[in-house]
Amino acid sequence: MSAAVSTYIPTVLPTEGRLGHLTPEQTETLKQFWAQLYDVFNGKTPIDQTVPSSFKGQAREVEGDDASAAPAAPAQKPGWFSRGKSASETSTAPAAPRFTGQDLQKAFWKLTMMDHPDVLVLKYIRARKWILADALKMFINCLKWRIVERMDELIQLSDQELDAKYPKFIEQMRMGKGYLRGADPHGRPMSVINTRFHFKGDQPAETIHRFTLHTMECGRMVVPEGTENVIVLFDLSDFGLQNMDWGFVRLFVQCFESYFP
Repeated sequence: MSAAVSTYIPTVLPTEGRLGHLTPEQTETLKQFWAQLYDVFNGKTPIDQTVPSSFKGQAREVEGDDASAAPAAPAQKPGWFSRGKSASETSTAPAAPRFTGQDLQKAFWKLTMMDHPDVLVLKYIRARKWILADALKMFINCLKWRIVERMDELIQLSDQELDAKYPKFIEQMRMGKGYLRGADPHGRPMSVINTRFHFKGDQPAETIHRFTLHTMECGRMVVPEGTENVIVLFDLSDFGLQNMDWGFVRLFVQCFESYFP
């Protein structure tokens, strides 16, 4: 009796546009990206102060402890004694920018951590089809988004501290709603999402928002050297309409589209 012939075809990871496999043109684009990025960090290039959104159509609000996020006071009409003076004499000092080059540079190195900087930025360049201006805009928006979303606290605070700040945070972990477990044959970490455990009204919206970002950030941090991706597995067993949460879906899609390429 002959043995069954396996039809399994092993996956071949792409190498085009990856570090160590760049063409001369791609290498030049990478060099130009770094030059323009440091022009932003050093204040030579003005920074768009627009706050990026967490998902399309809804901008995130920054907590009150961020002084730069406070709304600007309404402009006051000039008084009687200010008549005849120029606008420059009567106007107040311009508001400090929300994002500075130094802020973005700090956010960049906190994002990089143990990753190879070239490997990191090449993800954004490939995501924008090697169009330098689009890739730089995407990367700057990612850094601004990480500042607004306070991504540092998801790394620095313990689970207990996050649970105290965001009620039922640990409960999301204990019920197995989302977790990292194992890796595929190529060493890519696997993130499992059990949709049947999610009910929109069972926890505050901010808690599931932070838990989602925490899971994404943990997945990014455990990617081993030589691997650039995380496998996301949605378990739709026993999934029903009561488990559907469009806010979560929009957040998830927007993050992978714009901030975790």
